[in-house]
Amino acid sequence: MSVDSSLLIHAITGKSSEDPHNASIDRMASSIENDPMSSCITKIVFVTGIFKSGTSMLANNFSLDGYFNPASITNPREAGYGRLGNRYATNECSIARTINVAIENCSNHLSSPVKIIQGYLYLISQFEHQQVVIKSPHFLSTLQIWMEAIDTSRVTVEVALTNRSVDEALCSWKKSPWTSKLLRNNPKKFDNMVNQQKYMIGLIRSAGICNHIYEYEDLLGGYERE
Repeated sequence: MSVDSSLLIHAITGKSSEDPHNASIDRMASSIENDPMSSCITKIVFVTGIFKSGTSMLANNFSLDGYFNPASITNPREAGYGRLGNRYATNECSIARTINVAIENCSNHLSSPVKIIQGYLYLISQFEHQQVVIKSPHFLSTLQIWMEAIDTSRVTVEVALTNRSVDEALCSWKKSPWTSKLLRNNPKKFDNMVNQQKYMIGLIRSAGICNHIYEYEDLLGGYERE
């Protein structure tokens, strides 16, 4: 099935409110509100964790278990990064990441984050998969907004978090070109993400959201669900 994902890309990258792409997003979101059975998605797993902690490996393992990773809509061929790149496809260039970055940056173009997310979920529902995995380290700061967009009486939501020792993760950040650049531009970025993850774990547990934590070392050899 061919779906024009540019509808969402245009809607969150600077188009005016009069742009027809934005109107399309509104129509998609409205269709969910008016017809709750329009989506066949019954379960969503959000994979998150700090950068370089194994989120790509974990998302790929869910994909191998039959979960649909919508990142493949926009970038089906990406091989991944680092020494594990050939083994664990990452599909980093996903619309979900773009939405999350726009939310974090308080983008003026993202006038209604919940509607944008609903439009995105409606888009991926057209691929007719019941179980979906969406991966983004940015969920550490944006997951609450995503939860507002989901009818949890109809869709089961789980959060899968990765955990890696702080020393190992920081060492990996310093070795990787793009995360080392993050540290140069914002020396507090690493500590902020670590604290965000601690806060997120407490938040989802207090809200009663099903969650699992996967250790980085276990992911290297193939994870086992808790």
